[in-house]
Formats: sequence, C-alpha cells, structure tokens
Amino acid sequence: MSERRKSGIVWRRQTPATLTPLRPPAWTRILRSPDARRWVRRVHRALRSFGWTVSHHWPGAFTALVMGAVVGNFAFTLVASPWPIETTLRHIVAGPNCDAARAMGLAPANRDEPGYYSWHDADDDGVACEVWPPQRRFKRER
Repeated sequence: MSERRKSGIVWRRQTPATLTPLRPPAWTRILRSPDARRWVRRVHRALRSFGWTVSHHWPGAFTALVMGAVVGNFAFTLVASPWPIETTLRHIVAGPNCDAARAMGLAPANRDEPGYYSWHDADDDGVACEVWPPQRRFKRER
C-alpha cells in the first residue's frame, strides 16, 4: 500500500479509486492548534528576554523540567508529611472521592488525619466520608 501526504493528513490508497484519510492522534492536533503556537511564541519571547537561546530541542528540555518539578513535588510531599510513607501514599490515593478513601481504609476521617479532604466533608463538621443512614423519600401513611 502506498501512502502520501496531502495537507497534513496521511492518505492510504486502498484501491486506485478510493482514498481513506488516517487522522493523526488528538494530541497532535492540539499541539498544532493556533493557541498552542501562540503559547510557544510567547514562551520563546520570554526565554529570549532572559538571554537564552531557543533551539528545536527545547520541548524535550521543557518536558524534562516539568517532569522534574512533578517528581520533586511528590518527593517533597512524602518527606515533609507528618505520617509514615505508606500512610502518606494511601492519603494521596484517597484524594478523588470517598469511595477511594474507603478503599484505602481511611474513611471516615477526622480533620488532621490521613484521608481527610475538605471536599469529602459534606456538612463541614470535621468528619469526612461519614456514613449516613438511608433517608426515606416520603412518609408512609397508615
């Protein structure tokens, strides 16, 4: 099968009469968007204002810098936490919702305990992911 490029889209010839476009992945369309290009130009301008030269290798270096910051933040969180490392990891994993906190064995949690997040505390009483008794929707008439 032969392939050819036409305006950024790869066309694969299945038969001589039919051409089927192969779309690039979504993230490549995002990177080629005008907003992304504008952002890249703005970053280039800022780097040049500090006297840095900008080469075509800067996206890899920028990615490495961001990943280093993320890993450093994670390591700092583990080291600076008042709890043991295992408990800190369980606390981080319990962040999304109360189901995750229950799965980690950290629910219900009081303030300043592992597993407590303010968005887990529905009534702001200092206890997160507390179990509520089932509510009846209507009263039964006898």
